[in-house]
Amino acid sequence: MPRYRVAAVVLAVCALCSVFIAAHHPHNLHDARLDEATHGALIVSGVAIECVLILYALRPMANRTINVVAIVLSALGMLGIVLAGCTDGFFVPWFQSYVSSGSVDARSAHAVFAAAWIAIQILSKLSFIAIGCAGILWCMEMLREPRFRIAGAIGTLSALGLVLFAAIGGPLRPHNLVVAGIALSVWCCALAYRIAAQPAA
Repeated sequence: MPRYRVAAVVLAVCALCSVFIAAHHPHNLHDARLDEATHGALIVSGVAIECVLILYALRPMANRTINVVAIVLSALGMLGIVLAGCTDGFFVPWFQSYVSSGSVDARSAHAVFAAAWIAIQILSKLSFIAIGCAGILWCMEMLREPRFRIAGAIGTLSALGLVLFAAIGGPLRPHNLVVAGIALSVWCCALAYRIAAQPAA
């Protein structure tokens, strides 16, 4: 199987997995292992998606300007997702267990949890906006090719929806992360359709 088809499958599977991961995001800190597993899976999926996007951006005959801007945006977005995932999935549960041991007073603990929540919100929202903007660029590029116009239009609308959700959708909660996961998976699947048709170099 040509490498671009393999990459397309990886992109689509990882993007769809993001919906499953978001749907199983823990609602509390009582199950630290589930929290770690969920965010660990999210980080692995994000890195895999970014690797495929880099491969796509470096394809022959690509529009360099569009692809350089898009890959920088997606890389910054995925970096933010990794940082937010590490904070929410690893630091917060660890600090919760540290607080439970009685080593930190309640006021200090509350301040740390509040700061972590703000950091997670900012990192996640900026990441979704950056990733969504990258998706808009790539999917709008697909509109130039008659064969991919429908997929490009669907992907563009989905990526735009991700940007709007992050920008004006209010605080991110476990129950509404599924929306972001769906928006991401739709434009990634649209792009995967385009990548699968890329001739082997």
